[in-house]
Amino acid sequence: MIKTLKHILKLYLFWLLLFAALRLLFLVFNAKYFEQSNIGVFPYIFLYALRLDISAASYLILIPAVMLLVNLVWHHVFLNKLFTYFHYLILFLVIAAMLGNIVIYYYWAAMLSKRALQFLQDPAEVLASVTFLQTAGGLLLFAFLYGSSLILFNRIKLGQLPQISGNVFLKLLTLPLLVFIIAYSLRGGFQLIPVNESSCYFSNKTSENHAAINSLWFLIRNVLLSERAGKQKFVFYDDETCNKLFHSLMKHTPDTSNCFINNPHPNIVIIIGESHTADVVEALGGEQGNSPHLD
Repeated sequence: MIKTLKHILKLYLFWLLLFAALRLLFLVFNAKYFEQSNIGVFPYIFLYALRLDISAASYLILIPAVMLLVNLVWHHVFLNKLFTYFHYLILFLVIAAMLGNIVIYYYWAAMLSKRALQFLQDPAEVLASVTFLQTAGGLLLFAFLYGSSLILFNRIKLGQLPQISGNVFLKLLTLPLLVFIIAYSLRGGFQLIPVNESSCYFSNKTSENHAAINSLWFLIRNVLLSERAGKQKFVFYDDETCNKLFHSLMKHTPDTSNCFINNPHPNIVIIIGESHTADVVEALGGEQGNSPHLD
């Protein structure tokens, strides 16, 4: 029981350290956005990031926790390998996503979201927008981060499931305790509403708040909310009905239109919210508080 809980806590610590290291890289790489920031604000960035980092780590630990519970009654080399290679894959994806967020933020001043991921549908266009040195540098940095993480992961033996012996009843006590720890951490506490990006907001400068947000957590939530928004049930007519409605609206008798102005050549101003993308509309998975009336 104690070995299993220690392993869970070590996994939490590993992910929190990795998130902190990538956040530090974010601050260094995007230093141009923090030139006006007071040096005393940087500890607060890491402090306010903790709740969302713990929540993100909990999602990453969900499947390993199940494997650890199975390990209580079935310690086998296959389970151990599955546990190890699962973490190798997750590490690869986490570092790729968070490193991608660092680069995207440098150019767009916006966090990695589903909108940015859609550009990956045309890799040739993405590669055409960056130089060879930028591509090579990014790949080298990714290789260094991934390799370093794997070395640390294996050095502290996180990929090895502990061999558990003892009373079956004591082993079963691990289940409710693990469920409580992970559920509490996922929600960020016992409050009514689960933890979200607002828990990281502490500054009146957007870049400082963005630095505190866990970019992996943000990306997954943004994708899920975008999918949910895309599945809204709109009513679609068949082509025949559409054509009838359209032509009925287009029919008019000459000189029967209502005239609301006296000037035959009025000045008309058309306002288009062209840059008001889903990234800043909360109902579409964007940031909170930017579009209360649209929401």
